[in-house]
Amino acid sequence: MWYGVRLECKFDSQLVNFCISSNLLTSLLFSLVSVATVFCGVTTKAFGETMFADLQLLEDFWALVEHLLNTVLFALGGLVWGSVIANTDFRVGEFTGKDWGYLFLLYVLLTVIRFFLFMCAFPVTSRIGLKSNK
Repeated sequence: MWYGVRLECKFDSQLVNFCISSNLLTSLLFSLVSVATVFCGVTTKAFGETMFADLQLLEDFWALVEHLLNTVLFALGGLVWGSVIANTDFRVGEFTGKDWGYLFLLYVLLTVIRFFLFMCAFPVTSRIGLKSNK
């Protein structure tokens, strides 16, 4: 069983390497980034734990970075979507009130589906893992 997983992963990595190596510059950059990533990982594992005095501070820092990057990502996505709606030169057709209605209907349906999935999974999730106060 493990051999099949290893062969499959090896085949996938060889396939990715073949697709990337079609362009020499891309292959060179991919190789350099891979080596740099491995080097940074090994260095961090070897010397990183002694550099941090407060592990809670480290976790809080990465939580803050995650929040800020998600904010930037969704702000940029909103700007791009707003420019698509507002710019009629590059768009085929019109973004009418009917489209806004479909967008609102999609939002409502996704919220209802999320609520339904949460309520179906709640009996199982309330009995496993960490217990809540309620």
